Amino acid sequence: MIRTLTFTTALMLTAGHVAAQGFTGATLGIDYSKTLDTDDLGGITYYGQAEFEAMAGVSFALDVTAYDFAIAGSDAQNLTGHAIYALDPYISLGAYFGRDWVDDDSIDTYGVQGAYDYGFGTAQAYAGLGGGAFDDIFIVGAAGNYGFAGGISAIGAVDRVSFDGGKGLNLELGGEYALENGPVFSGVLGRVSLEENGISNDEFYIGVNARIDLGLQGGTTFDRRGFFEAFRAAGN
Repeated sequence: MIRTLTFTTALMLTAGHVAAQGFTGATLGIDYSKTLDTDDLGGITYYGQAEFEAMAGVSFALDVTAYDFAIAGSDAQNLTGHAIYALDPYISLGAYFGRDWVDDDSIDTYGVQGAYDYGFGTAQAYAGLGGGAFDDIFIVGAAGNYGFAGGISAIGAVDRVSFDGGKGLNLELGGEYALENGPVFSGVLGRVSLEENGISNDEFYIGVNARIDLGLQGGTTFDRRGFFEAFRAAGN
């Protein structure tokens, strides 16, 4: 709880700082996910993101995330920074570095990413490495959305992570609805396949999200990054 409050304070201070340094967009949101195969209560994720432009075409972003697994007996936190270069109004490239904290251990991940705005929606992909509490981490993933009329969009994502002693594959499909000048609500059906220390487990889950996108950009260029964003074992 202390660490979560510290992260929240850091986000507020950062948001206030970037407001004076070319603030372009931010997102505040909450996720809830629940497996369909077990009777657990699921997990809740709280997050905030802020992005600012340092100079023409060059931006920086900060993600602060708290995974509330207390109802499952644990929790985790993440802090991730992004460096972003916009090639043009449609294509952006970037690098990221993030750290997850869980049970007094830490996990570092870092990598490259790209995003493409094709008019009716956006697509993005990333690849990264990492280490710490888990060694030899390799992560790759992609996500996108396609907008229809009336603020309705189809969304999807895939993430693949491997590390010394385990691996995971996560697939999501769903939809979202954006209120005019208001919050965005979404729901997904996902399937996560996990293997750790020779034990395999496949589960289906549902997830719901509510978020607010702020700024002229309407949110940030890239999604959140980190070990628990890809390896969804603890949250489900």
